[in-house]
Amino acid sequence: SHFREGEYDQALQELEKSATNKEIALQSKIGMVLTHLRKQDHKSALALAHSLTQEYPKDAMVFNVLGSVHLEKKDGKSAREQFKRALELNAEFYPAMINLAKLDLMDRKPIEAAKWYQRVLEKNKTNMSALMGMAQAEVLQGHAPAANEWLERARQADAGAMQPRVILARAALE
Repeated sequence: SHFREGEYDQALQELEKSATNKEIALQSKIGMVLTHLRKQDHKSALALAHSLTQEYPKDAMVFNVLGSVHLEKKDGKSAREQFKRALELNAEFYPAMINLAKLDLMDRKPIEAAKWYQRVLEKNKTNMSALMGMAQAEVLQGHAPAANEWLERARQADAGAMQPRVILARAALE
């Protein structure tokens, strides 16, 4: 509603109200972190994400959110530490694996990124982020045919997904 329309201050007010409800407090507070990021208010996002790690010290999701804030701030080292902390708390927490893979791609380490994506795909063969990430990893290694195979797998996994179809169409035109 307000978030989608770019009315971030109103969104924050609604999220602050819902954060008092214990059943949805964590989701509301994570929504507040994301809203601060949308507003480019990294300081508030970081402070709130840090407080969540104190309030929910055993929740992998909050460490993943804190890592995402660091990633938005272009602090890859701190982001990586938080994503790894999330995996220490939950070894099967796929969002942290995908974020670590994205960091590896940003660092031009496609083989390391592929290892993270493979771990996700072992449990969920149709994870779109992992399939698309594998294609990116292949491109970085100069393996265009293998990248196209991953894109085709992504297209088959979700026939409605536009991104793999558009990339495959562009490749066919080149």
